[in-house]
Amino acid sequence: GLVLVTHDVNPMQIMKNNDLLMLFDKNLFGAYVPFWLQSASNPLEGLVRALSPLLIFIYTNLDTMLGAFFFLLLYQNGLEFFRACAAFMISVGIGLLFWFFFPALSPLEGYIHTMVPVIERNEITEALREFNPAPSVQAFTASVGAAQSAYKTDFFPITTMPSMHIAWCSLLLFFSLRRPLSRLVMIPFFLLTVLATLVTLQHYAVDIPAGILVALAAAYISLWAVREPPRAISV
Repeated sequence: GLVLVTHDVNPMQIMKNNDLLMLFDKNLFGAYVPFWLQSASNPLEGLVRALSPLLIFIYTNLDTMLGAFFFLLLYQNGLEFFRACAAFMISVGIGLLFWFFFPALSPLEGYIHTMVPVIERNEITEALREFNPAPSVQAFTASVGAAQSAYKTDFFPITTMPSMHIAWCSLLLFFSLRRPLSRLVMIPFFLLTVLATLVTLQHYAVDIPAGILVALAAAYISLWAVREPPRAISV
């Protein structure tokens, strides 16, 4: 997804927003999901750990899937291609509104790398204590931390809510549903991307439905606004 980096945000407000997203996760899903997935309290922890290298690969290679999707869609259907392009741009615009009015850090940056102060809460502290990431996840989070060290300490990547990984993957799925072969690829890819955003600690669980809603809004706006492709490549 996009990474919007800013320093014009009050760290205390970011901290409060982080905790609010954690609270949403707890109230909606019964757990602090990003940390619970890789803890002993998750009965499927072993499966998550086994899948973690694949999940990291999927998370970090969404751009490859996007490129292949747009290339094939342009080849097959010019109108659908321009609708998809419009939907992706609209989703970015909606995301920017969220990030401006509700800046928050990912679970990794808010609670592991602690880029802002953390309010001590017994339940969150316990969830962090039980968190036991797979070696591949540890390597991934270390690489993210190394990349962030290039920025000054008063700059914050604040693009967790909604998840653009999920929004864009949802758009891939949306524009693939009428193609049986595409569905066979995109449905598993979508589900694995959902899990990947959580296992890599890039998103809270509540960011997932938010990203899906952003994608649906962007898709239907594009269907309404884009009625025909430019004549030069009409198919």
